[in-house]
Amino acid sequence: MYRVIRYIIIFSLSIAAIDAYSSSVSGKIGFLAPLTGRYARFSEKFLKGASIAADMSGKSIIAADNRGRPFYSKYQLKWLLRQGVNGIVGPIFYINAKSIEQLLKKHNIVAVSPSGITGGKNLLSIAITPNIADQMAKFAEQSDIKSIKIIYPSNEKFKAAIADKFYSQVALGKNKSVVLSSFSSRNSSDLLSFVKRSFDIRKIGQNQFSCDLPDLVFLDTSILNGKKLLALFKYYGCMPKTVLVLPFWYDNSVLRFDSSLTKNVVVGSVFYKERDALSKQFSDRFIKEFGYEPALMEAIGFDMAFYLVNYEKTDSGGQIRGITTLRPNSNSGNLIFLKIEEHQFVEANSIQDK
Repeated sequence: MYRVIRYIIIFSLSIAAIDAYSSSVSGKIGFLAPLTGRYARFSEKFLKGASIAADMSGKSIIAADNRGRPFYSKYQLKWLLRQGVNGIVGPIFYINAKSIEQLLKKHNIVAVSPSGITGGKNLLSIAITPNIADQMAKFAEQSDIKSIKIIYPSNEKFKAAIADKFYSQVALGKNKSVVLSSFSSRNSSDLLSFVKRSFDIRKIGQNQFSCDLPDLVFLDTSILNGKKLLALFKYYGCMPKTVLVLPFWYDNSVLRFDSSLTKNVVVGSVFYKERDALSKQFSDRFIKEFGYEPALMEAIGFDMAFYLVNYEKTDSGGQIRGITTLRPNSNSGNLIFLKIEEHQFVEANSIQDK
């Protein structure tokens, strides 16, 4: 069944192909995400993980392309409802999840999204929730650091939930300097200007620069901008003592690019396939079907679908065990930190165990 989902839904992205497939399935759950365009590669990862959870639960997936837009999210949700789905995995992004909230309530159907949104009993979110600030603060307190810079996207929700909370916990009364820096970079020149401004980079000679370096940089960006930021740190000779990146980075993406950039990088991880029997079962089945080890986004796709198909078995507010530390509308749990030096993982500890 995996290959039917894989080839018909992932690679044959037309609605006609999906419609033809949907007429023959039973026990259906919907998958609503951008299957075309710049974000399709992320949706494919979520969908692969979700397909494993669906098969393990005797369900099948019908996927619809929302093109990453609110209008198509509502239009395609209506289409999925006509196919008789009994739950929705997705949408991926906050604005699209928000756009379908009223439709979900009207039809009394549950959606599980990785968007960070909270929408009551009909719209659940598997996401990194505000208590990640507690985890980051514990990490900072345990490290021998005095100055911290937090780099985060220009997103007021993130700022209020995580950056400001981290600032209040670490900066106040703990003899640590904390600076918040937001950015909304869409091209390299914007990012270059941001780095120069944020770290007070000045040229002092041929290929030599001075910079104001904090002990710790807390980095939340897209993977693409994250790579550029680390590359700029290296180019200017301004690599901070420690760079801490948010958990969504751990899908081996940090290790796929220039290994010289990974020294002193600490990655918060939320997926360890060796951690328990369910993780191993998921990983083994994923490798058998797709031919490679699942990474974080595939694991989150599994958790979204796994939670959805088991949702009716619990009371509202009940917990269903997953394979990441992410939980719907809940805590990030025992966040694991991985220390990377010279392209090798040298440390893996839960912050709560220290």
